Amino acid sequence: MSPPKHLGFPDGAILPFAAAAYPFTPNNTADAKSLAATLNGILSSNLQTILPKTYPIPVPGQKARRVLVPFSILFIAAPGGSDIYAGVNDDAMCYSASLLKVAVMYAAFELLAAANRVAATVTVPSGTNASDAQDLLLAALGAAFDKGLAAGPLAAKLNAATPGTPAYEDILEFQPGQTPQVKFQPTFASNMDLMIRLSDDPASVKCIDALGFTYINAALANGGFFKHAVGADHGIWISGDYGLKEVRQVPTINDGLGKLVMNTANMLKMFALILEQTLIDATSSQAMASELVQAATGLVPWIVHDDDPNSTVPVTVPFVPFMSKPGFGPLGRASHFGENVYSECSALQWSASDTDTINGLAAKKLSDKIIICWQNFFEERLKSFDKIRLVVESTVMQFAVA
Repeated sequence: MSPPKHLGFPDGAILPFAAAAYPFTPNNTADAKSLAATLNGILSSNLQTILPKTYPIPVPGQKARRVLVPFSILFIAAPGGSDIYAGVNDDAMCYSASLLKVAVMYAAFELLAAANRVAATVTVPSGTNASDAQDLLLAALGAAFDKGLAAGPLAAKLNAATPGTPAYEDILEFQPGQTPQVKFQPTFASNMDLMIRLSDDPASVKCIDALGFTYINAALANGGFFKHAVGADHGIWISGDYGLKEVRQVPTINDGLGKLVMNTANMLKMFALILEQTLIDATSSQAMASELVQAATGLVPWIVHDDDPNSTVPVTVPFVPFMSKPGFGPLGRASHFGENVYSECSALQWSASDTDTINGLAAKKLSDKIIICWQNFFEERLKSFDKIRLVVESTVMQFAVA
């Protein structure tokens, strides 16, 4: 099957993207509508006093609008059930700092999977040494990918900041005859681990600069995580490397034209596909999940973080974050210059000791696993994440017994 045309890329080539957008279709039943109403009410009553009255949108023709903390929640189905999703302002585009590193990891694994598809077409003569075999793969990758990458809209603007094609030799290692034939180069793999597990910015710079803005955003678009439309971009967009390179391209509600921009709906979708092992393939999903599990233990997730910013002791809650990635960084392009915004996506396992909630979820054919994603929270105004915890606990408990 030829890849469809996404963002102007031509059919026919073995491009380093998904063959089609990854499906994500939680149900839209009465339960989903009930969940949306519950979430909206709890968010409005608990968070509206924290936020500015309006968020500036310094884009001609758009008015400033009041937006609460964008929030998405997904209840994972038990056998025989269906996932149930709800979001409030879940399509609002915001600067969200390090949370977007998850999307960089996805793009890297998408490239690895495509490289293995290409490697299957490469004939390596008997007796070829490792260096020459690697050159054969690099030539095949260039033939399959480079022309398609150059054809994308915005490529010229993005290519001015980072190379228009990935630095394949810095990312991938060819091992003919093994399964899989292509693996990540050890240094790249180590940097990607640091990027996710410890949210290390210098390691992120190396990963993003090797992949390039053009490839990363094309991969996100083809996977169904970003849609480009003039004045109405939405999804996940990365054109900043957590260092000095940036292209401010996509309008946000909190930071003017942004470089690390997302909505909660698409980041939650990425987490859900990883958890359900349907993002790229099961092996890739498992590897990405392992990184996010380590991030949940290597860094105390905001959702269970103590009021003391230096504390490493989580607060007591009726759930355990078993996959998580936080975001934190200062705004720099709007009237709230320098003010920090916080964000996070987490997969939670609800405590079996909360029998009312567990039994209520089971009655709706739902498991004990829930994914949440929120962004644009001004924690430093309240000196606590307890309002976010309250939204999660109240929404889950009220919905479960409704």
